[in-house]
Amino acid sequence: TFHPLLPLFMLARVVFRAGGVRRGLVFARCFGTMCFAGVLIQLFLPVAPPWYYELFGEARADYSMSGHPALLARVDELTGGSHYRSLYGSSRNAVVFGSFPSLHAAWPYMIASFRPQIGWPMWLYTFWVWWAALYLQHHFLLDLIAAAALAEVVLFFLDDQYDSSVSLTSPRTSSGRSSDEYSRV
Repeated sequence: TFHPLLPLFMLARVVFRAGGVRRGLVFARCFGTMCFAGVLIQLFLPVAPPWYYELFGEARADYSMSGHPALLARVDELTGGSHYRSLYGSSRNAVVFGSFPSLHAAWPYMIASFRPQIGWPMWLYTFWVWWAALYLQHHFLLDLIAAAALAEVVLFFLDDQYDSSVSLTSPRTSSGRSSDEYSRV
Protein backbone atom coordinates (compact mmCIF):
# COMPACT_ATOMS: atom_id res chain seq x y z
CA THR A 1 0.00 0.00 0.00
CA PHE A 2 1.12 3.55 -0.73
CA HIS A 3 0.23 5.16 2.60
CA PRO A 4 3.26 4.09 4.72
CA LEU A 5 5.67 5.26 2.01
CA LEU A 6 4.12 8.71 1.72
CA PRO A 7 6.29 10.41 4.39
CA LEU A 8 9.45 9.05 2.77
CA PHE A 9 8.39 10.33 -0.65
CA MET A 10 7.62 13.70 0.90
CA LEU A 11 10.97 13.86 2.68
CA ALA A 12 12.81 13.06 -0.56
CA ARG A 13 10.79 15.65 -2.43
CA VAL A 14 11.54 18.32 0.16
CA VAL A 15 15.25 17.52 0.29
CA PHE A 16 15.88 17.17 -3.44
CA ARG A 17 13.36 19.54 -5.00
CA ALA A 18 11.96 22.03 -2.54
CA GLY A 19 14.28 23.41 0.08
CA GLY A 20 17.25 21.19 0.66
CA VAL A 21 18.45 19.26 3.65
CA ARG A 22 17.61 21.94 6.23
CA ARG A 23 13.96 22.05 5.14
CA GLY A 24 13.94 18.24 5.07
CA LEU A 25 15.12 18.19 8.68
CA VAL A 26 12.32 20.57 9.63
CA PHE A 27 9.79 18.21 8.00
CA ALA A 28 11.33 15.17 9.71
CA ARG A 29 11.27 16.99 13.07
CA CYS A 30 7.63 18.00 12.61
CA PHE A 31 6.54 14.58 11.40
CA GLY A 32 8.41 12.70 14.13
CA THR A 33 7.14 14.99 16.86
CA MET A 34 3.58 14.62 15.61
CA CYS A 35 3.80 10.80 15.58
CA PHE A 36 5.48 10.67 19.01
CA ALA A 37 2.89 13.01 20.53
CA GLY A 38 0.08 11.04 18.87
CA VAL A 39 1.27 7.72 20.31
CA LEU A 40 1.71 9.28 23.77
CA ILE A 41 -1.87 10.55 23.62
CA GLN A 42 -3.05 7.10 22.51
CA LEU A 43 -1.23 5.41 25.39
CA PHE A 44 -2.39 7.82 28.10
CA LEU A 45 -5.89 8.37 26.72
CA PRO A 46 -6.93 5.03 25.21
CA VAL A 47 -10.01 5.23 22.98
CA ALA A 48 -11.71 2.24 21.40
CA PRO A 49 -12.35 2.41 17.65
CA PRO A 50 -15.86 2.14 16.17
CA TRP A 51 -15.45 -1.56 15.34
CA TYR A 52 -14.94 -2.29 19.04
CA TYR A 53 -18.35 -0.78 19.87
CA GLU A 54 -19.91 -2.76 17.01
CA LEU A 55 -18.51 -6.05 18.36
CA PHE A 56 -18.52 -5.55 22.13
CA GLY A 57 -20.81 -2.60 22.88
CA GLU A 58 -19.92 -0.88 26.12
CA ALA A 59 -17.89 -3.84 27.42
CA ARG A 60 -14.78 -2.97 29.38
CA ALA A 61 -11.60 -2.80 27.31
CA ASP A 62 -9.45 -5.92 27.23
CA TYR A 63 -5.87 -4.87 26.57
CA SER A 64 -4.76 -8.41 25.79
CA MET A 65 -7.03 -8.63 22.74
CA SER A 66 -5.81 -8.43 19.17
CA GLY A 67 -6.94 -5.83 16.68
CA HIS A 68 -9.69 -6.33 14.13
CA PRO A 69 -9.86 -5.44 10.43
CA ALA A 70 -13.42 -4.08 10.78
CA LEU A 71 -14.87 -3.55 7.29
CA LEU A 72 -11.49 -4.28 5.65
CA ALA A 73 -12.41 -7.93 6.24
CA ARG A 74 -14.68 -7.51 3.21
CA VAL A 75 -11.63 -6.90 1.03
CA ASP A 76 -10.14 -10.17 2.27
CA GLU A 77 -13.40 -11.94 1.46
CA LEU A 78 -13.53 -10.47 -2.05
CA THR A 79 -9.91 -11.32 -2.84
CA GLY A 80 -9.87 -14.67 -1.07
CA GLY A 81 -6.86 -13.52 0.93
CA SER A 82 -6.16 -12.77 4.54
CA HIS A 83 -3.98 -9.66 4.29
CA TYR A 84 -6.08 -7.37 6.50
CA ARG A 85 -7.08 -10.10 8.92
CA SER A 86 -3.43 -10.95 9.53
CA LEU A 87 -2.35 -7.28 9.58
CA TYR A 88 -4.97 -6.06 12.05
CA GLY A 89 -5.71 -9.34 13.80
CA SER A 90 -2.17 -10.12 14.89
CA SER A 91 -1.03 -9.54 18.43
CA ARG A 92 1.77 -7.32 17.05
CA ASN A 93 -0.73 -4.47 16.87
CA ALA A 94 0.37 -2.78 20.09
CA VAL A 95 -2.18 0.04 20.21
CA VAL A 96 -5.60 -1.55 19.73
CA PHE A 97 -7.19 1.30 21.69
CA GLY A 98 -5.29 4.00 19.82
CA SER A 99 -8.14 5.48 17.85
CA PHE A 100 -7.63 9.04 19.15
CA PRO A 101 -6.00 10.90 17.45
CA SER A 102 -5.86 9.13 14.10
CA LEU A 103 -2.28 9.08 12.87
CA HIS A 104 -3.61 7.62 9.60
CA ALA A 105 -5.39 10.92 9.12
CA ALA A 106 -2.60 13.08 10.52
CA TRP A 107 0.10 11.91 8.06
CA PRO A 108 -1.47 13.14 4.82
CA TYR A 109 -2.84 16.24 6.53
CA MET A 110 0.61 17.26 7.72
CA ILE A 111 2.13 16.64 4.30
CA ALA A 112 -0.54 18.70 2.57
CA SER A 113 -0.13 21.49 5.13
CA PHE A 114 3.67 21.42 5.12
CA ARG A 115 3.92 21.77 1.34
CA PRO A 116 0.79 23.58 0.18
CA GLN A 117 2.40 23.86 -3.27
CA ILE A 118 1.58 20.19 -3.81
CA GLY A 119 -1.98 21.38 -4.18
CA TRP A 120 -5.30 19.67 -4.58
CA PRO A 121 -4.06 16.09 -5.27
CA MET A 122 -2.63 15.83 -1.76
CA TRP A 123 -5.74 17.34 -0.21
CA LEU A 124 -7.88 14.94 -2.25
CA TYR A 125 -5.79 12.03 -0.94
CA THR A 126 -6.12 13.41 2.61
CA PHE A 127 -9.91 13.53 2.43
CA TRP A 128 -10.02 10.10 0.79
CA VAL A 129 -8.04 8.66 3.72
CA TRP A 130 -10.39 10.43 6.13
CA TRP A 131 -13.46 9.05 4.36
CA ALA A 132 -11.97 5.54 4.37
CA ALA A 133 -11.12 5.74 8.08
CA LEU A 134 -14.73 6.63 8.85
CA TYR A 135 -16.37 4.23 6.40
CA LEU A 136 -14.18 1.25 7.37
CA GLN A 137 -14.98 1.83 11.06
CA HIS A 138 -11.41 2.43 12.15
CA HIS A 139 -11.94 5.99 13.46
CA PHE A 140 -14.56 8.44 14.64
CA LEU A 141 -14.84 11.93 13.15
CA LEU A 142 -13.41 13.40 16.36
CA ASP A 143 -10.27 11.26 15.86
CA LEU A 144 -9.73 12.89 12.47
CA ILE A 145 -10.34 16.41 13.74
CA ALA A 146 -7.91 15.81 16.59
CA ALA A 147 -5.34 14.54 14.07
CA ALA A 148 -5.62 17.74 12.05
CA ALA A 149 -5.37 19.82 15.23
CA LEU A 150 -2.29 17.89 16.35
CA ALA A 151 -0.62 18.42 12.95
CA GLU A 152 -1.47 22.13 13.02
CA VAL A 153 -0.09 22.59 16.55
CA VAL A 154 3.15 20.81 15.69
CA LEU A 155 3.55 22.82 12.49
CA PHE A 156 2.78 26.06 14.32
CA PHE A 157 5.47 25.51 16.93
CA LEU A 158 8.17 23.64 15.02
CA ASP A 159 7.89 24.81 11.43
CA ASP A 160 7.70 28.50 12.25
CA GLN A 161 10.23 28.24 15.04
CA TYR A 162 12.92 26.64 12.90
CA ASP A 163 12.18 28.26 9.53
CA SER A 164 11.90 32.01 9.82
CA SER A 165 10.92 32.47 6.15
CA VAL A 166 7.44 31.18 7.01
CA SER A 167 5.29 33.04 9.49
CA LEU A 168 1.66 33.49 10.27
CA THR A 169 1.78 37.11 9.10
CA SER A 170 3.46 36.23 5.80
CA PRO A 171 1.42 33.50 4.12
CA ARG A 172 3.15 31.35 1.51
CA THR A 173 2.42 31.88 -2.15
CA SER A 174 2.23 29.11 -4.72
CA SER A 175 6.02 29.34 -5.27
CA GLY A 176 6.73 28.73 -1.58
CA ARG A 177 7.91 32.27 -0.90
CA SER A 178 6.15 34.47 1.58
CA SER A 179 4.49 37.60 0.25
CA ASP A 180 7.02 39.69 2.27
CA GLU A 181 9.90 38.12 0.32
CA TYR A 182 8.48 39.48 -2.94
CA SER A 183 8.30 42.97 -1.51
CA ARG A 184 11.96 42.79 -0.48
CA VAL A 185 13.20 41.58 -3.89
